[in-house]
Amino acid sequence: MRNMKKILAFVMAMMMVLSMGIVTASAETTDQTIYFEVPEIWGEYGSVFCHIWALGGDDLAQWQSKKEKCVETDTEGLFSYDVSKVGGLQEGVSYGVIFSENSIGNQTYDAIMSTECLGDTLFVDTTIIYENPKDSNKTCLGAFWKNQDPALYGPVKQITSIGTVVGTAIPQGKNNANLLIDFVDGGNLENAVTFLGLPAEQILFSVIMDLNMTEAELQQVAEYYGLNDSSGDEPTTDEIGLLGDANMDEKVNVKDATYIQKAIADLVTMNDIEKHLADVDGNLTVNIKDATAIQKHLAGIETGYQIGIMI
Repeated sequence: MRNMKKILAFVMAMMMVLSMGIVTASAETTDQTIYFEVPEIWGEYGSVFCHIWALGGDDLAQWQSKKEKCVETDTEGLFSYDVSKVGGLQEGVSYGVIFSENSIGNQTYDAIMSTECLGDTLFVDTTIIYENPKDSNKTCLGAFWKNQDPALYGPVKQITSIGTVVGTAIPQGKNNANLLIDFVDGGNLENAVTFLGLPAEQILFSVIMDLNMTEAELQQVAEYYGLNDSSGDEPTTDEIGLLGDANMDEKVNVKDATYIQKAIADLVTMNDIEKHLADVDGNLTVNIKDATAIQKHLAGIETGYQIGIMI
C-alpha cells in the first residue's frame, strides 16, 4: 500500500507538470494577429506596414522596417500582422497603431489598441478625415476596430494644435479634463489664438463644447488651475457675456434680435459663444423664439428669461 501511494504521488506530480506544459503551450499559440482592410481610396498601394508603440512609451520597431511588414491574406485587400514579430502586447498596456503603405505614402490616423484587439480588424471610414494633431496642414483617415467600442479602442482623441477636437478613444488613465489641460499647458492654445486670430476665451469655449465635458471634468480643470480659490482678486466664475447679447457688443438691443434673424436665414454664421448668448430660452437651439423673447424684453414685457444678466 505504501508503494502504491508513492506511485500515485509520482503519477499525480507528473500529471501536474504535463498540465502546466499544456497550459504553457496553449498560451504560446494564442492568436497574436491583427488585421487591416486597405481602403479602395488608397488606389495602387505598395507594401503594407503596421507600426505599433506603447502610448507614452517607445516604438516597438522602426517605421516600415522588415519587422513591421504585413502579409496579404487570401481575401483581397485584407492584410494580417503578427504582433509577436515585435515582442507581442502586454496585458493592461495601451498601444497606438498606424497602418501605412510605402508607395504613395498613405497611412491611417493613430488608433488605440490593446490585447483586447488581437484577432480583430482595423478598417478605414473614408467619410471621417482627421486633422493631424501636430501639423494642421496634414490629414489622415480615421480607422476603427470592427468589434470594439470606439470610445475605448479606436482613433486617439486629441485636441490639435489649432483647437480642433479629433478622435473618439481617450488614452487609458486620461479624461477630457486631461486633454484640455495638455492643450493649454502644451502651448497649443497660444498657437490656436495666433493661427485663428480669435480670443483665447472663444477657442476654449468651443473646445470645451466639442469635448462634451462633464461637470466633474470641468471641476477637475478648475481645481488644477486654482479657479475655486476665492482668496485671489481674479473672478471665480466663467462669465462669457450678457444673455441675449448675440452680437457680443456688451449690450442687449434690437441689433441682437436682428443678428439672430440673420443667422436663422443663414446670412451670418454665429460662433459657439454667440450661439450660447443668443439661446435665451436655454433649449440649446437658436431660433425665432429667442429673437422674439429679446424684442419682448426690450418692450418691457416679462419673458421669464434672465435676458441682460451676465452668464
